Amino acid sequence: MKTIINRFDLYRFERLMSRLVKQSELPQTVAFALCADGLQLTALCNGAALMLTVPSAGEVEPFTLPWGVIKEFSSKKNDYIDTIVNGKDVTLSWSASGIPQTRNVQSLGQNDKRLPPLPDKTTTHSFNLFDAFVDAGRIVDTENKRYALGAICLRGEKILSTDGRQALAQDGFSFPFNDDVLCPVSKIFGSKELREIGEAVKVGVEDDWIFFNVGNANFWLRKVDGRFLSCKLIKIVQN
Repeated sequence: MKTIINRFDLYRFERLMSRLVKQSELPQTVAFALCADGLQLTALCNGAALMLTVPSAGEVEPFTLPWGVIKEFSSKKNDYIDTIVNGKDVTLSWSASGIPQTRNVQSLGQNDKRLPPLPDKTTTHSFNLFDAFVDAGRIVDTENKRYALGAICLRGEKILSTDGRQALAQDGFSFPFNDDVLCPVSKIFGSKELREIGEAVKVGVEDDWIFFNVGNANFWLRKVDGRFLSCKLIKIVQN
């Protein structure tokens, strides 16, 4: 049987992934699999992962499509693509200006890569959390060799960032962990696409991964290794 994919869902996934990581780190493939809630689109790359669950109809075995195909077929319009899987061959069918079109694409493997784990505990925030991440990302130093100043530090109820000359400390947040967690800077925190699909942000940590949920989108960023400045040094920098 065929699975129906909305091209706008491909567009949203492509935009989210392009903001999650640098252009040089985009995934080679995107995986598609039906679940109880619809169709799951997932992609993994070095240090990040994204899963978007969207409505769909039909039944089909899991398959993957190359990243270039996702970009090619993504659209802001609610047009639809029918997919039929036959082994490693995926047949895409759609209409262009009323003319039926078809294309065969090879389903590529993902080398048995799995999504990072879901955390046992999360805390829920408004989008003020991501606004704070955006502000923090403006004051970082990716060249510092002694400390991990290219990351955003989640410490207690604070979000901290510094470039070694100035520091920003933002209070009033609650996280489901006690130790410092160093989060990479990412453009996804300022993504308008996230604000279109949800009104709340969930955050948690499991193993080496920081987990975020907004509506029907889950994404993970690998924690940054290294040390951040102590509270005492942060105050010295701020002064």
